[in-house]
Amino acid sequence: MGFIESASKKLAERLNARAASLYYYFENKQSIFQVLADQVAKETLASIGKEGNWKEQLNQFALCLHEQLQERPCSAQILMQTVPLEHNYLRLINFL
Repeated sequence: MGFIESASKKLAERLNARAASLYYYFENKQSIFQVLADQVAKETLASIGKEGNWKEQLNQFALCLHEQLQERPCSAQILMQTVPLEHNYLRLINFL
């Protein structure tokens, strides 16, 4: 079982639902991960301050992203395997 299959199964378990019921709300597995990646990006961006020069902001970005990935270990793989199409995920990529 691949990462995406096992992750969607775990997501369904955490929601007390069957994996098949996720597709009532999402078109496919990739759309589920688009939303998850966008949420990680949104929370990371919300943690970044506007103060300081670009080096300080980049350092703060790295620390915030690290915290997000520590809180949600599977987020790194989700971010790496998901094409950035959602608003916040695109903003996160653009920040770099």
